[in-house]
Amino acid sequence: MFTELYTRQLAGYASYHTDMRNELTHFIGIPLIVVGVLFVASWPKLFGLPLSVFVFVGFAALWISMDWLIGGLVALLALPFLWLGVTWYDPQISVTWKIIWAVGLQVVGWGFQLVGHHFEGKRPALLDNLFQGMLGPTFLVYEVVHRLGLKQELKQNVDAELQRLA
Repeated sequence: MFTELYTRQLAGYASYHTDMRNELTHFIGIPLIVVGVLFVASWPKLFGLPLSVFVFVGFAALWISMDWLIGGLVALLALPFLWLGVTWYDPQISVTWKIIWAVGLQVVGWGFQLVGHHFEGKRPALLDNLFQGMLGPTFLVYEVVHRLGLKQELKQNVDAELQRLA
Protein backbone atom coordinates (compact mmCIF):
# COMPACT_ATOMS: atom_id res chain seq x y z
CA MET A 1 0.00 0.00 0.00
CA PHE A 2 2.77 2.45 0.89
CA THR A 3 4.43 1.57 -2.43
CA GLU A 4 1.34 2.83 -4.25
CA LEU A 5 1.41 6.06 -2.25
CA TYR A 6 5.11 6.52 -3.00
CA THR A 7 4.49 5.84 -6.69
CA ARG A 8 1.70 8.44 -6.77
CA GLN A 9 3.85 10.99 -4.94
CA LEU A 10 6.82 10.38 -7.27
CA ALA A 11 4.55 10.75 -10.30
CA GLY A 12 3.14 13.97 -8.89
CA TYR A 13 6.66 15.27 -8.32
CA ALA A 14 7.78 14.08 -11.77
CA SER A 15 4.89 15.96 -13.40
CA TYR A 16 6.49 19.21 -12.21
CA HIS A 17 9.96 18.17 -13.36
CA THR A 18 9.99 17.19 -17.03
CA ASP A 19 12.53 19.71 -18.34
CA MET A 20 16.13 18.44 -18.07
CA ARG A 21 17.36 21.93 -17.11
CA ASN A 22 14.91 21.95 -14.21
CA GLU A 23 16.11 18.55 -13.06
CA LEU A 24 19.75 19.67 -13.28
CA THR A 25 19.13 22.78 -11.19
CA HIS A 26 17.51 20.54 -8.56
CA PHE A 27 20.68 18.45 -8.34
CA ILE A 28 22.40 21.62 -7.09
CA GLY A 29 19.58 23.36 -5.24
CA ILE A 30 18.24 20.46 -3.18
CA PRO A 31 21.61 19.52 -1.64
CA LEU A 32 22.23 23.18 -0.74
CA ILE A 33 18.83 23.37 0.93
CA VAL A 34 19.44 20.12 2.81
CA VAL A 35 22.83 21.20 4.13
CA GLY A 36 21.35 24.58 5.07
CA VAL A 37 18.57 22.94 7.08
CA LEU A 38 21.02 20.58 8.79
CA PHE A 39 23.34 23.52 9.53
CA VAL A 40 20.59 25.48 11.28
CA ALA A 41 19.35 22.33 13.03
CA SER A 42 22.86 21.80 14.41
CA TRP A 43 22.64 24.90 16.61
CA PRO A 44 20.28 23.62 19.30
CA LYS A 45 21.19 20.52 21.28
CA LEU A 46 18.88 17.73 22.40
CA PHE A 47 20.18 15.13 24.85
CA GLY A 48 23.67 16.47 24.20
CA LEU A 49 23.46 15.93 20.44
CA PRO A 50 22.83 18.48 17.72
CA LEU A 51 19.14 18.59 16.79
CA SER A 52 20.24 17.93 13.19
CA VAL A 53 21.05 14.32 14.14
CA PHE A 54 17.41 13.77 15.12
CA VAL A 55 16.16 15.64 12.03
CA PHE A 56 18.38 13.43 9.87
CA VAL A 57 17.20 10.21 11.54
CA GLY A 58 13.56 11.26 11.11
CA PHE A 59 13.98 12.07 7.44
CA ALA A 60 16.07 8.95 6.82
CA ALA A 61 13.34 6.80 8.40
CA LEU A 62 10.74 8.50 6.19
CA TRP A 63 12.82 8.06 3.03
CA ILE A 64 13.62 4.41 3.79
CA SER A 65 9.97 3.67 4.57
CA MET A 66 9.05 4.87 1.07
CA ASP A 67 11.57 2.62 -0.70
CA TRP A 68 14.42 0.66 0.88
CA LEU A 69 16.92 1.10 -1.95
CA ILE A 70 16.18 4.69 -2.88
CA GLY A 71 15.61 5.82 0.70
CA GLY A 72 18.74 4.02 1.88
CA LEU A 73 20.82 5.67 -0.83
CA VAL A 74 19.35 9.09 0.02
CA ALA A 75 20.24 8.56 3.68
CA LEU A 76 23.79 7.50 2.78
CA LEU A 77 24.19 10.46 0.45
CA ALA A 78 22.80 12.82 3.09
CA LEU A 79 25.31 11.70 5.74
CA PRO A 80 28.04 14.04 4.43
CA PHE A 81 25.50 16.89 4.55
CA LEU A 82 24.78 16.03 8.17
CA TRP A 83 28.52 16.03 8.84
CA LEU A 84 28.86 19.41 7.11
CA GLY A 85 25.95 20.83 9.06
CA VAL A 86 27.40 19.69 12.36
CA THR A 87 31.04 20.57 11.65
CA TRP A 88 30.28 23.97 10.17
CA TYR A 89 28.58 24.84 13.41
CA ASP A 90 31.39 26.35 15.45
CA PRO A 91 30.54 28.04 18.76
CA GLN A 92 33.31 30.57 18.09
CA ILE A 93 31.63 31.84 14.91
CA SER A 94 29.38 34.78 15.57
CA VAL A 95 25.63 34.37 15.32
CA THR A 96 25.68 36.96 12.54
CA TRP A 97 27.93 34.79 10.35
CA LYS A 98 25.89 31.69 11.13
CA ILE A 99 22.75 33.48 10.00
CA ILE A 100 24.50 34.74 6.86
CA TRP A 101 25.57 31.16 6.01
CA ALA A 102 22.14 29.72 6.80
CA VAL A 103 20.29 32.32 4.77
CA GLY A 104 22.86 32.18 1.98
CA LEU A 105 22.54 28.41 1.57
CA GLN A 106 18.76 28.67 1.45
CA VAL A 107 18.73 31.63 -0.96
CA VAL A 108 21.18 30.00 -3.37
CA GLY A 109 19.48 26.59 -3.09
CA TRP A 110 16.00 27.98 -3.63
CA GLY A 111 17.37 30.26 -6.36
CA PHE A 112 18.46 27.20 -8.32
CA GLN A 113 15.04 25.65 -7.74
CA LEU A 114 13.22 28.73 -9.00
CA VAL A 115 15.44 29.08 -12.07
CA GLY A 116 14.71 25.43 -12.87
CA HIS A 117 10.99 25.98 -12.52
CA HIS A 118 11.28 29.04 -14.77
CA PHE A 119 12.73 26.71 -17.44
CA GLU A 120 9.94 24.24 -16.71
CA GLY A 121 7.23 26.87 -16.85
CA LYS A 122 5.60 25.42 -13.73
CA ARG A 123 5.62 26.44 -10.11
CA PRO A 124 7.36 24.20 -7.55
CA ALA A 125 5.42 21.07 -6.59
CA LEU A 126 5.62 21.80 -2.89
CA LEU A 127 3.39 24.84 -3.37
CA ASP A 128 0.58 22.40 -4.11
CA ASN A 129 1.65 19.67 -1.67
CA LEU A 130 4.08 20.32 1.20
CA PHE A 131 5.04 16.64 1.30
CA GLN A 132 6.72 17.17 -2.07
CA GLY A 133 9.41 19.20 -0.30
CA MET A 134 10.48 16.11 1.61
CA LEU A 135 10.33 14.00 -1.54
CA GLY A 136 12.88 16.07 -3.49
CA PRO A 137 16.00 14.17 -2.38
CA THR A 138 14.40 10.80 -3.13
CA PHE A 139 13.32 12.00 -6.57
CA LEU A 140 16.93 12.88 -7.43
CA VAL A 141 18.11 9.41 -6.43
CA TYR A 142 15.13 7.81 -8.20
CA GLU A 143 16.15 9.59 -11.42
CA VAL A 144 19.71 8.26 -11.20
CA VAL A 145 18.72 4.76 -10.08
CA HIS A 146 16.20 4.12 -12.85
CA ARG A 147 18.57 5.55 -15.46
CA LEU A 148 21.15 3.01 -14.27
CA GLY A 149 18.63 0.27 -15.04
CA LEU A 150 17.47 -0.35 -11.48
CA LYS A 151 13.93 -0.03 -10.10
CA GLN A 152 12.42 -0.43 -13.58
CA GLU A 153 9.11 -1.65 -12.19
CA LEU A 154 8.85 1.51 -10.09
CA LYS A 155 9.71 3.57 -13.19
CA GLN A 156 6.96 1.82 -15.17
CA ASN A 157 4.47 2.41 -12.36
CA VAL A 158 5.44 6.10 -12.11
CA ASP A 159 5.11 6.47 -15.89
CA ALA A 160 1.70 4.78 -15.82
CA GLU A 161 0.60 7.13 -13.05
CA LEU A 162 1.88 10.10 -15.05
CA GLN A 163 -0.21 8.94 -18.02
CA ARG A 164 -3.24 8.71 -15.74
CA LEU A 165 -2.60 12.27 -14.45
CA ALA A 166 -2.23 13.71 -17.96
